[in-house]
Amino acid sequence: MRRDSLISILLCIMVLISMGLTYVSINSHEFYNFLTNQDTQETIDSLPEDSTVTDYDVTAFYQSSNLELKNVLRPSGYYFHENENFYWLNQADIQQTISAYFSSRPIVIDNPGDIRQAENIFSLFDDDYLEIVFPELLPMGLLNNYLGMDNPREQVFQINQILIPFDGTQTIYLINSQTGEYVSGRLTEQLTKDELKRVVSDNTDTFLPVRRYYGNHHFIYLPIESIEMVSQLYTLDELPDNLFISQMFSGDSQPQIVSTSNTSTIYRNYRYSLEINNATKRLDFMISRIDDGVDSNLIEGIEDSFDMIKQYEYWPGDLRITNINNGRITYRHHLDNIPIFTAPNIPDYGSSTVHLRNDNSHDVYRFQTSLLIPQAFIDGVNQTYNLESDEELINYLAERGLSLDDFDYVTVGYEWQVDMEEFQKFILVPKWFLTFDDTHYALDQLDSDQFRNDYEEVMQARGGI
Repeated sequence: MRRDSLISILLCIMVLISMGLTYVSINSHEFYNFLTNQDTQETIDSLPEDSTVTDYDVTAFYQSSNLELKNVLRPSGYYFHENENFYWLNQADIQQTISAYFSSRPIVIDNPGDIRQAENIFSLFDDDYLEIVFPELLPMGLLNNYLGMDNPREQVFQINQILIPFDGTQTIYLINSQTGEYVSGRLTEQLTKDELKRVVSDNTDTFLPVRRYYGNHHFIYLPIESIEMVSQLYTLDELPDNLFISQMFSGDSQPQIVSTSNTSTIYRNYRYSLEINNATKRLDFMISRIDDGVDSNLIEGIEDSFDMIKQYEYWPGDLRITNINNGRITYRHHLDNIPIFTAPNIPDYGSSTVHLRNDNSHDVYRFQTSLLIPQAFIDGVNQTYNLESDEELINYLAERGLSLDDFDYVTVGYEWQVDMEEFQKFILVPKWFLTFDDTHYALDQLDSDQFRNDYEEVMQARGGI
């Protein structure tokens, strides 16, 4: 009896061990290599030169971005001035109402080529007004959700502000704050300024009171009181390699593995090159031009860049164009209307970047994005943060010999933290971010060597130090 019981116990133990080893070997490629005394690097390198990657359809398990172009060209701020008081219209429903007015009754631009100096309209900022601010200069021809004009694809004058003074006219102003120029427009007869003003003035008790300050190129609005926000915790999902391989090489010649290492693999055919870096969890897709480029303008280049987002972007929330610099277009990921940046010393998991050729074709030649997307929100472990008021922020800058007018933009953002527990989670911490020379710095990064070096170099070029 005892012997039978002992044998039964031993058999149970052996079965459990066998099941455990089977599970581990199936789910751990490294452990499998160890058991079979094989090395992944050697296996890949030993493939014949004409080896190809077997495609299988994984797109059914993931949905790419369903955004429209107008969704990524949205403003970053709405500000209202009335009776010496300034307000930040930070409610999504009010923003959507204002956008809906212009979408159904676009601002009329009768003479888009009549470009004037903005210094002639500075006095209008002393009166009551509504100001709509975009995070980057955008060609007027793309803003057809706000503007109505003939031949929009030819209207390349760039703006980042719409000023609507509440005076007795229907005139509005489309401003390029960097060049100090503007184009005039007018509201349609179906939308009066009085009607638009009522939408905002009737809700001032729900807006955030702010004070107005001079920035490098335009006004910056900061809250009079500190803002209370909470951090966000999500589990992470890593997009599989074949999700991109099956799409990027679809209908083309099969790719070959031309380079591999412990951290990344490169797939390539005669036209495309795809590098997947498993250490940084980033993707880099390159396109070789097989014919001469056709002349186009920035409007067409941005439209083509958005085609890449439509095909290969899997971020489940909002994206916005926040930077266009030397042909590099940054689509920043947003969560609850708030942009996502990353902590120093880690890749920018908060953005996707499309590169345009530096010629008259504006062709897309490169696309970079993250393989990481949020999977599930974890509730109950959030921390509360108090973001600085205007006076606290200005004093913080002054202690470091800085001024608000050194910076282009100041915005509330989430900072993606370094601690990801082997890419199992990510934490977003709310902070103030200041834009200097097209780079976003969290307030606590202003003591860093990176910022100081950048600041000194740029200020010397400006003649400031």
